[in-house]
Amino acid sequence: MQDMPLLGLNPSHVTYASDYFEAMIDAATQLIEQGFLYADDTPVEEMRKQRLTKQASAAHDRPAADNVTSWKEMQTGSAVGQRFCLRFKLNPAAENGCMRDPVAYRPITEPHYRTGHQYHVYPTYDFAAPWCDAAEGVSHALRTLEFRDRDELYTTVQHELLSLYPHWKPSTIWEFPRIHMAYTPQQKAQQKALLAAGLVQGPNDPRLPTIRGLLRAGCHPEALRAFLLEQ
Repeated sequence: MQDMPLLGLNPSHVTYASDYFEAMIDAATQLIEQGFLYADDTPVEEMRKQRLTKQASAAHDRPAADNVTSWKEMQTGSAVGQRFCLRFKLNPAAENGCMRDPVAYRPITEPHYRTGHQYHVYPTYDFAAPWCDAAEGVSHALRTLEFRDRDELYTTVQHELLSLYPHWKPSTIWEFPRIHMAYTPQQKAQQKALLAAGLVQGPNDPRLPTIRGLLRAGCHPEALRAFLLEQ
């Protein structure tokens, strides 16, 4: 966010998914009651195997009332609640693996960096992204090609959310490819490792492909913007 003004981009305001945690929990409860979400306590490895072999979980057809009870238990942070996750009720046999009942909410005991210990369940990206985009009136969601398999899930979730909030509008997905630069560490993990080892001066090191690094290396902001738009 600090680097955006360097490219002439000045956001009007900044929002966080955590701004909507309470509203998301309310929406999840309603979606459980509508049969779009269900609580599942299948062990992780077994769940992974079921998804790979296109098998439905034993919890797939649990009554909504039982799912709501488990969902409430998850929110308490209890040992019983931590055994569950909340999953989208889609198609376990779908060709697109992303549509085989992926996880929508997980219990997490660690404190959140903004909300502390206020919540014990957190939405996955697959739930939070379409929710926030629709809630904030995002007309075009910019998603890299690596999310293409999950785009079907994104639009499906938004469609269900519109049944709860008829005044919301669906977002149009705009795809774009990730830019690959040879012989330079693009991944955050790689850059953090270099920083931790003291091998680079900081995020503005001209050897790093960060915005500040590229500008310090002599790349003009307009040239960088033109390069990005041409990809």
